[in-house]
Amino acid sequence: MRSRPLIILLVLALAMVGIAVKTRDRATTTAAHARPGGLLLPDLPVNEIARMTIMSDGVTSTVTRTSGVWTLAEKHHYPANFSRVRDALRKFAELKTGDQRRVTPDTRKDFGIVTPAAGQPDATRIELADAGGKIVAALLLGKHHLRKAATDSPYGGEFPDGRYVSADGGDTIYMIKDTLSEINAQGTSWIESEILNIEASQLVRVSLADDAGATLAFTTTESGDALTLEGLADNEELDPSQLASLRNALAYVNLHDVADPALDDAAMGFDSPARFTAETRDGRQIKALIGNNVAGGGRYIRYHVERLGTPTQDTNATAEVASMIASAEDVAALNEKLTPWTFVVPGYKAESLVLTRATLVKPKATPPAELAAEINNNDSDSTPTINAADAAADTESVEEKATVPAADEENHDEHEH
Repeated sequence: MRSRPLIILLVLALAMVGIAVKTRDRATTTAAHARPGGLLLPDLPVNEIARMTIMSDGVTSTVTRTSGVWTLAEKHHYPANFSRVRDALRKFAELKTGDQRRVTPDTRKDFGIVTPAAGQPDATRIELADAGGKIVAALLLGKHHLRKAATDSPYGGEFPDGRYVSADGGDTIYMIKDTLSEINAQGTSWIESEILNIEASQLVRVSLADDAGATLAFTTTESGDALTLEGLADNEELDPSQLASLRNALAYVNLHDVADPALDDAAMGFDSPARFTAETRDGRQIKALIGNNVAGGGRYIRYHVERLGTPTQDTNATAEVASMIASAEDVAALNEKLTPWTFVVPGYKAESLVLTRATLVKPKATPPAELAAEINNNDSDSTPTINAADAAADTESVEEKATVPAADEENHDEHEH
């Protein structure tokens, strides 16, 4: 009978120890947060995070890690920009607290620490979760802290030098020194936006085919530093600005959006697309199918790359040139990035893939020397020709008019008297 009370006392003692430890840990964590310069998220398991959700102004972006690859759920799991995701997670782990702000539920909104909703651009909520979906950390970002510019500053006004944040749902608010301006819910800011970047000097052959089958073919000039149109007449020339647009059609190509894979080909215009093909000095052939314009801007485009094996301009490639040929692995990696997707490319970039002959070709301007000679010829043609007989007759007529008869002279004298 005496053992039972002892067991009860032991259980109570263990419970008291657990409460004490929990209270100590909580106090330690709170102290770490409260101490200026301490880590805001001291125990953040960065390597275990598999999902980052950013909510702001009615928009949500969810970046997830699957099989080691980060993708953006709202963009049909298009690959995310790994560097941006890595930098963001690292920044969260290194955030340090600044001055603490004492708030009440009624004054949180003064710092922008509220649940994000449409019409509240200052408020942002960030949730970090592990592979099992458990939220391991959550942050509320509020308004930026503004500092007045120095009185002698030519710009004047105010500038952000920090931001109000909370890691416990708004109960405790700190002002941190980082503005976290790059952390936003705009999906395009989290994906790898560059599609292609092939310099103009790399292109050696280009062809354009519209949806009716009309084709334009371009090859490099003898100097090898420009493209010329096959079949260009002697009195025609290429418009320099349009030619530059064509040559840079594959340079710095960034996506405007990613099309929904569920969209029908006909709805996007790929049942009768325009076609763009370019061959490069390193032995690649880039093909583009150009579909319809997209409401809101941009145009549907699909890309595919093939390896030709030898540089187009030199079938007898030397060992040095052969070393510059794109490898099969490089081409395969590029296709892995391009082929599964239909991109929405900005309109100005898409237009360079569908240029027409009427846009590219203009009448050749007459060189100044030839123009001057033509003017001189026209002037000489307009000068009247006078033969010798006509000249003699004109001379006699002038002399007759200049001779005054004697009778007329006498009459003239009498009249004066």
